[in-house]
Amino acid sequence: MKANMPEPVRVRDRKDEWRKMSKLFACLRIGIGVVPLAKAATKLAFRGFVRVLEQGFQRGLSLNKPVSNEVLEYIDTCVTLLAPATRQIVHLHPQILNVTFRSYLARSFVKDERQTALKHHYAYIGLRMRSDFFRLIYRGGVELLQRNGNYQSYQIHLKFDRNYHAEGDLTLALSEGETQVYCASFSIVPGWLIGLKEESILLISRIQGEKNKLHSINNATRVYGDVAPPFLLVDAIRAVAKELEIRVVAGVGDEERIGVDFDSNKFSYDTFWQTYLGSAACNRFYVVGESYAGKHLQQVSPRHRRRTKRKRKLRKDVADSIGATFARDCLRKEEDGVDN
Repeated sequence: MKANMPEPVRVRDRKDEWRKMSKLFACLRIGIGVVPLAKAATKLAFRGFVRVLEQGFQRGLSLNKPVSNEVLEYIDTCVTLLAPATRQIVHLHPQILNVTFRSYLARSFVKDERQTALKHHYAYIGLRMRSDFFRLIYRGGVELLQRNGNYQSYQIHLKFDRNYHAEGDLTLALSEGETQVYCASFSIVPGWLIGLKEESILLISRIQGEKNKLHSINNATRVYGDVAPPFLLVDAIRAVAKELEIRVVAGVGDEERIGVDFDSNKFSYDTFWQTYLGSAACNRFYVVGESYAGKHLQQVSPRHRRRTKRKRKLRKDVADSIGATFARDCLRKEEDGVDN
């Protein structure tokens, strides 16, 4: 008989939960700021968070207490991310609600712009991805390509980087076996943030090699036909953008990046984007060109033309393969629905 009885709820646990909810309620009622609100929201996550927001906000209005614009903006961000299509990522990584309180994507973005970028990315992605997309990228990632070397396999995964999420909401990672050796991170943001007219652009905010992995990076370069990982990953990102129906890909310059590369003395974002036919946009951003700014074949030395043609064909084949795999394994099919 005792085995069939439900386990009683401990009074202490219930009191602790209501204490946290009361703290959140107080923040909303008197509008004292969003930092205490953010800390309480991270702890609560899915345990009645939306209900507490609504009740606290309504009571704040009934008491004629001021609710600051900062709090209202934070509530709007939470409501956007807790929509049915995107709430899965909040459940897996509640810290995402607080990412805009520090540098996010670019140094020059102020808090309002950071919140706008975060909401735009997840609103855009949530409408287009399969229902379990966030779970897949959070727990290991989605493999988009694999090539085998003499002793190791080299894969490109699309994943969510828990440790460096502020540098991009999606990451393409090049790995040697189980070890990551290079990565590029990006988010989908409104074009006006960097002075463009497009409604949505793809902003690359990080390109970085891993520390003490030079030998693995060189091996990966050889396996992928002597194409360096930064160019390989940017080609892959352009393929993803095409499948997401985004026409413009942009990248941060040296003065806008928020992270510090392990290889910072050797890699220049400005030089890289200029090599990639990047035209400068406002606030030290670059609009990435359609293709690599290589020489015309007639300008290439005759003895190197065959190698150049082979590398260009390989880059196109890799991008096409990644785009097709991304569309097949990540995008929502017409028959798929949104979880409520």
